[in-house]
Amino acid sequence: MPPLIPGYGGTQRLPRLVGTTRALDLITTGRMIAADEALEIGLVDRLVEAGDPVAVGKAHLAEVSEDRPSAVHLAREAVLAAARLDLDAGLRAEAELFPRATRTEDAREGSEAFLAKRSPQFTGK
Repeated sequence: MPPLIPGYGGTQRLPRLVGTTRALDLITTGRMIAADEALEIGLVDRLVEAGDPVAVGKAHLAEVSEDRPSAVHLAREAVLAAARLDLDAGLRAEAELFPRATRTEDAREGSEAFLAKRSPQFTGK
């Protein structure tokens, strides 16, 4: 292994994903890890069977956006804010986004469907 350190934010992003101790281990040893260990330490969020990665990605995207598309968008915005802001600023961002989620047509439809014990028909609005 050449005497380099990770670039392009590797020394900053990896500890945020797997913790300081594990990041130091992986960076200083340069050891390769198996997929199951990557999953266990939080480096990846799921393992999939070998095959067409584009098809797997499309299926995951369909699963995520199939229901509650407006809420998914706002939740994603809040989580991404958490990655770049300190806790107080992240909580403020969430507090600004939450009311927006409750005022959507989808939120109203979800509540009505829940009370009527039926499946919601979300429109993304």
